[in-house]
Amino acid sequence: GREGRKEITADDIEQLKESKALSEMLDELARALPEVKKPLIDERDAFLVSGMESSANGARNVVAVVGAAHVPGMRRQFGQTIDRDVLARLPPPSLLWTIVKWAVPLLLVAGLVWGAFHSENVSAQDVVKALVLPTSIGAGVLTLLAGGRPLSVLTAIAVAPVAAIHPLLGTGMVVGVVEAWRRKPTVVDCERLPDDVTTLRGFWRNPVSHILLVAIASGIGTALGMWLGAAWIVTLL
Repeated sequence: GREGRKEITADDIEQLKESKALSEMLDELARALPEVKKPLIDERDAFLVSGMESSANGARNVVAVVGAAHVPGMRRQFGQTIDRDVLARLPPPSLLWTIVKWAVPLLLVAGLVWGAFHSENVSAQDVVKALVLPTSIGAGVLTLLAGGRPLSVLTAIAVAPVAAIHPLLGTGMVVGVVEAWRRKPTVVDCERLPDDVTTLRGFWRNPVSHILLVAIASGIGTALGMWLGAAWIVTLL
């Protein structure tokens, strides 16, 4: 009878719309960037399902809280054979990226040593200038354009030359910490993040996403400066 029916509210309709929008977004991600969706969504779906099944210990019902983006994929994974060891294993970095990551810093250091001890026309000071100026300016300018705090800009300028010759140290890592210290995101900012990142204004306004933006910008500025510095050193040699 009518008494047993649940009245459909406006909130119920909004939830249905959000679910459909989320599904469409994931489908678009799969079409545009399948190599990104696989580790970001699909493999995590399988890993989460495997964790639920291993923690059940024979129980019929298991309660788990997961993100809405993982629910459709997790449903498809139930009953499948999942190798957690394979999913937990980090893929080795590509040989090309490893070579590029170390080649430019080695070139910068080699140029510095050559200028200091073997070249009559090029001094060590010239090589240091070719290293420091492009990296510091690039990191500082992009951090400033990304809306970084003054201390973050100064940090980017100071750290960039060191990060350029030390691949294990990233300018964005240091600048991100400084920016987070000065900007101090709150719990409310974290809760609002999923909605804010859907618009450019929200992405810029939310402290969490803004910290990420500043960190990435400082890293890009350092990388650009590093390549310019390497080219500059080559012309000097």
